Amino acid sequence: MQSWMLAFIIPLIIAGVFFLLYILAPIVWKVLAKKLNATYEPGDDVLVAEPRPGQDQDDTPYVLVNDDDGSYSISFGNGRNLAEGGLVVTENGKSFTAGCGSDIPCGEQGYIIEGSLELLSTDREDGVITKLGSASLNRATWKIPGTGTKVITSILSLKGAPFVQFIIEFPSGVEGTSTGRRDHPCCIFPAFKLDAPNRRVFGFKVQVFAPPIKDLANTSTQGPVVLYDNQLNSLVFGPMDRFMVGRTGLFQPNQEEGMDDKDTSNVMHDVSKTPVLFHGIEGQVKEIPAGYQQSSILMLSTGINQALVDWGELLQQVHGVPPRDPLDDVATATLGYWTDNGAYYYYRTEKGVNYEETLLEAKNTFDKKDIPFRYLQLDSWWYKKLPKKSWTKPPKKWFAPLVKGLAKGGADTWTPKEEHFPNGLRQFKDKLGLPLAAHARWFAPDSSYANDYQVYKCDFGILPIEKRFWDDIMASAKEMGIFHYEQDWITTMFNGIPLLRENINAGENLLTWMGEAAASHGLTIQYCMAPPGAFLQALKLPAVTNARTGGDYWARAPKEFYITDITQANMLCWAIGIWPSYDVFYSKTTSIFTHQFLYREKYPRFMALLSVLGGGLVCPGDRPKYLDANLIGRTCSHDGELLKPDRPITPNDLMFRIHQKPYIMDTWTVIGDWTWRYVVSVSFWPRKVKDASVTLAQMGYCDQEGILYDFQAGTMQPVKPSTGISLPKRYMNYRYLIFAPYLIDGVALVGCINKFIPMARNLVSDVSLDGEKLMFSIKLLPGESLDILLHAKMRPIKILVSSENFTNWKYDASLSRLELHLDGRGGSEKGLVEIHWDSRAPAT
Repeated sequence: MQSWMLAFIIPLIIAGVFFLLYILAPIVWKVLAKKLNATYEPGDDVLVAEPRPGQDQDDTPYVLVNDDDGSYSISFGNGRNLAEGGLVVTENGKSFTAGCGSDIPCGEQGYIIEGSLELLSTDREDGVITKLGSASLNRATWKIPGTGTKVITSILSLKGAPFVQFIIEFPSGVEGTSTGRRDHPCCIFPAFKLDAPNRRVFGFKVQVFAPPIKDLANTSTQGPVVLYDNQLNSLVFGPMDRFMVGRTGLFQPNQEEGMDDKDTSNVMHDVSKTPVLFHGIEGQVKEIPAGYQQSSILMLSTGINQALVDWGELLQQVHGVPPRDPLDDVATATLGYWTDNGAYYYYRTEKGVNYEETLLEAKNTFDKKDIPFRYLQLDSWWYKKLPKKSWTKPPKKWFAPLVKGLAKGGADTWTPKEEHFPNGLRQFKDKLGLPLAAHARWFAPDSSYANDYQVYKCDFGILPIEKRFWDDIMASAKEMGIFHYEQDWITTMFNGIPLLRENINAGENLLTWMGEAAASHGLTIQYCMAPPGAFLQALKLPAVTNARTGGDYWARAPKEFYITDITQANMLCWAIGIWPSYDVFYSKTTSIFTHQFLYREKYPRFMALLSVLGGGLVCPGDRPKYLDANLIGRTCSHDGELLKPDRPITPNDLMFRIHQKPYIMDTWTVIGDWTWRYVVSVSFWPRKVKDASVTLAQMGYCDQEGILYDFQAGTMQPVKPSTGISLPKRYMNYRYLIFAPYLIDGVALVGCINKFIPMARNLVSDVSLDGEKLMFSIKLLPGESLDILLHAKMRPIKILVSSENFTNWKYDASLSRLELHLDGRGGSEKGLVEIHWDSRAPAT
């Protein structure tokens, strides 16, 4: 075929494939989105999780240990038991069991059952001091037959406490432990048969961004697993430490004689089957060193959100790391401009200029538009990478420009490309006048760093195995003006580098050395594409302030592909005290004749709202001239400080009950004794929605009365716990509702209604009452205008605002609507507001 024909046909094929993918991708993603929602969806089979009358769950577990055979059981209510407790130890490819450990599946599941463990001794000790209090300890010592290998198992319980702790120790270590499968642990303790209606599952997959999961039959996951019934009585089970190798899961018991070996029905949905619940050590670990120990915890609670918070607070107490203050890190505290996948400047500059010139001109545009970006992010385009060999030859080579960074290999060095920053990154940062956040990926097999540091090398890349490497990287980052280090591709690194799966300490060392080096040089970290274990490891590393909880931004993707899994993964972040972050987004819907063409954001207001409600980063990535300054201004103060709720938005627990409603998410702000709630409801599955309404009581706000403010419509509605509230039913219609409690009779402070979070605590503070006088402080910067809304049954007799600020106000008696307009004119950042009423005065 002649060259001119190839030159014509190849681009035509590429364009055709691209267009086909463009049309089909949203359809495929709609199908995949169902797998990224672990709440109840109308039609789910959950009847097996319905408690019988009187089958109540207790507040504290009761532990019973059989000293004769070392078995144990836990009772946590009438008809709720964890029975026949046992363990599994694998040595030299053969597994030895006790108790229900013999019920683990064999053959294809990676286990060769050789025999039973020998029980050497049991003992009990009271008054054992732990980080959680004084405990009773039941200890058993086991031996693998024919060897000198010993294993010690311990169960600790505290009187009146809702949890039980389990520890497994290996005094002399174990060799040949691998089962060949990561999800089938090599050593298991505890393990017990789940004889209870807590058959519904909520956990997190060992995949990028830790998406939610509601089916764990015959597999395991990192992180906590919530087992609950239809009344939301919950049991949380998961690791206390060793987060990168700890695995929690469920095994379907061995088939009875005569049964079909290929029966794969979900054990959690079949009341005739009793699953084995377990925690253990990841299955590809080859060796357990002498002295190694691993802990897990089982905790009783109610609800799903609260259960994870309770569990997380225990872990924070054990590891001594408090929740991250969102204002302590510039990245989580302020507005940023990002250039990552989905942003306009991802592997793209303005025509004819390099990245330095492009971004300096972008900064000029930010200033002209008065958008207060406080930092700028550089994605993987900024440093030196080596090519992926598979993308250097046709046909992949033809598509490389379309997938951009995905076609690149590992990094050579974490240093700037000269063509992008001719005079270095520090000089660019100084010209820009903003601090930098910077992306990082794995390092290529031929990385120059292999010559300077001790590394483990494989086909995928290298893994530095000395802490000095991370000290040098973070020192270099600080010198270049980088304050925030984004470690991307974490799950991919664990999948690609065998040492991270086979060495029991390698994964923890990687993240610990990175985190400690960042802290020592004053940097903070974001985890991206991380599995649940990395989220939990962040619990021990104060430098890690946030983690991405959703996939890379693509404007055409159906929103249910992102929103359900993002808001549910948010629950894991909040439990351990870090902030979840969504991703870059476009702030404006542009014409099809602009650079976005059909790749347009239909719901920019919704994306901005969800970003700020998430509590982590807020980072638009439009081409600068298309940035919507008004929309972006709703997320932050005039100085770029983000205005957030007290915790990330997550699905309301009602979503885990049996229902036929749209998807409901919520969060809140607490000031003094009052709670303001922010509720977003969106219709993702309109054909399944048969009940497009909700009450405060159904959402758990049982004892509150106040005002419901419709953010989109600008209207207020008095509500009681039983008041019906209409919800959207049409696809992608949504309502954003703000509940403001009554402070005094008939008076509710909605807050600053030109901000998405009207009562953010760094916006409104010091709310107090003195008789019929309401007082509050508000952050009001020079040149900034704020609109404050209150519901008031009476006209105020007097309104005072700090003298350096200007205010005007109006009152509509027919709507009980009081509006204040504040203009910042003084040097103070706080405006003090006093509103006086007199109930004795005649109504006006």
